[in-house]
Amino acid sequence: MNIRIGNQNIRFKVTEDELGQLLSGDTLEINSLISARIIPNGSDILVKHNNGELILMVSKQRLLELMDMGKNREGISAQQGDLSLYLQVDVRKDSRAKAK
Repeated sequence: MNIRIGNQNIRFKVTEDELGQLLSGDTLEINSLISARIIPNGSDILVKHNNGELILMVSKQRLLELMDMGKNREGISAQQGDLSLYLQVDVRKDSRAKAK
């Protein structure tokens, strides 16, 4: 997993295997300059900031949507106030076929 923080947006990028882990109910964690977790939970996509850690909560339905879209650079997204949130699968390592 990696994270890109820009002006008014946060992009979480996972591998195809990590997407499978999320769909199985596992939490993904990264600890570097920024600590972050992706939790398969909730009704859509929501980010929280808790004690210096970013927590992205994503519903099972949205994870299935990401899986079903196949190889796609856009991924899934949501707005949280002025902040745009994105969850993408790294297309360089994605063996899924492109959606038609």
